[in-house]
Amino acid sequence: MALLGIHPVIMFSVGAFNLIYQFFVHTQFVGKLPAWVEAIFVTPSNHGVHHGQNTAYIDKNYGGIFILWDRLFGTYKAELDDEKPVYGIRKALASWNPVWANLDTYYCLAQDAWHTKNWRDKQALWVKPTGWRPQDVQKSHPRKYTQPKNLTKFDIVLPPAGKVYVSLQHVLILALSLAYLMLSPEFSVIETSEAAGFLVLSMVSLSGVQEKREQGFIVETVRLIATAALLWQWSEPLWLKLVLLSTFTLCMLTLYQFYRQCNAQLISQANTSNSQQ
Repeated sequence: MALLGIHPVIMFSVGAFNLIYQFFVHTQFVGKLPAWVEAIFVTPSNHGVHHGQNTAYIDKNYGGIFILWDRLFGTYKAELDDEKPVYGIRKALASWNPVWANLDTYYCLAQDAWHTKNWRDKQALWVKPTGWRPQDVQKSHPRKYTQPKNLTKFDIVLPPAGKVYVSLQHVLILALSLAYLMLSPEFSVIETSEAAGFLVLSMVSLSGVQEKREQGFIVETVRLIATAALLWQWSEPLWLKLVLLSTFTLCMLTLYQFYRQCNAQLISQANTSNSQQ
């Protein structure tokens, strides 16, 4: 929205209201509300259905504030009394990369379009209902889906330094994003695009170290140096430069300790595996 030129005041006000409301509906501590509320608004009960991977709950209740739209377009489903939602998706993403999270579905569609031999199916894939696959692809390239009963959540245990580093970087990226939104009206189109791209790359880089990838630590080190260099140029008061230098030093030391602890974990796991064999 910032790239489209929507004013930050509008983004903050509408976004804040939506976020506050979404905080309310993402809870299991509130059961079903009065019938008239369930009929008009998105509630914890009917939004829990949206996040359920149960067969009965797939592709239901898309609304964010009003459930009227789902009732209108035929995607409404009330929570069943005898079947609680099991949160998650049938095909685990197995990644914390925010860009890949948005591209994974289209990548899967492209794979099916490439493998199917029927030219009509190659085109139909992009407009068919969610989950539809050509018959020849289903046989030649079957896809494994998780079931509520055998769900294993994607999780990577981070060492103590990793938790500190990732938390610190999330706070800093949020601060940079806030500054970007506030200053974007003063940027040119090129500057706006560059800043937005840098923030996206920062989140992608951070996901790499969260997944403890070797190349992720290299990319993250380069990102920290580049970020510090850019902010150093923009920082005018001396005290701000000192704060920047201190923050950069803290980040580099924590990242290095994070990397060392990851290597120690790998060595420990390898020793344990060898001893068991």
